[in-house]
Amino acid sequence: MENRYSIRMDRIAPVVLVLVSGLLSGIGILAAPLWFCAPLGLALFIYMVWERSMRASESLQFGTIFGFLTAGAGLLSLWEIVPPDQSANISIHFAAGLLWLVPTIALGAVSIPFAYVLFRTKANTFAPLIAICTFVLHEYARMWVWMVVTYGKGASTEPHLSITALGYAFADSPYLLQVASYGGLLALTVLLAVCASALASLLRNRRSMQWRIQAL
Repeated sequence: MENRYSIRMDRIAPVVLVLVSGLLSGIGILAAPLWFCAPLGLALFIYMVWERSMRASESLQFGTIFGFLTAGAGLLSLWEIVPPDQSANISIHFAAGLLWLVPTIALGAVSIPFAYVLFRTKANTFAPLIAICTFVLHEYARMWVWMVVTYGKGASTEPHLSITALGYAFADSPYLLQVASYGGLLALTVLLAVCASALASLLRNRRSMQWRIQAL
């Protein structure tokens, strides 16, 4: 019984930590004073894929959870800009919720291949650099997906609405915002990816060192 409980916890704990990573990143987008949660959440996610995903299917599961939470949080910030009419009937609110859910699923799906690339390259010497480049592509892929989701008459045919970009969280820091003068959102995204990848690498190296000490 104890072994079964231990195995069950080994399976549940990684999922819970990925949920925490997504929630932290989402909070970093939604709450300006807590902007620092975005790099912490992304770092935890990268670390979890590197260290706790033993199979490709697990990395895909991690990507689904993280993608849905971060995309949903980013799109929720639209409701802060244009809040729904409180006097509207239930059907209007249901329609608004559906309109939120569809792009959330579409944008969240982009994180699945991102997690898979992290999983496939985690043993590579240049894994941190690959994570940085892949994350930047991940953010721009989301803008392309948004273009597809919103495509219609008069709609822009270029990638747009980067409101779900985690790099925007750094814009809430008066010091880090100055980095945007060197490249706008791209500069903030690269900075976020570098910080998150560095933190994930530190966690990874620390765990590896603990294993070596225990082995001695």
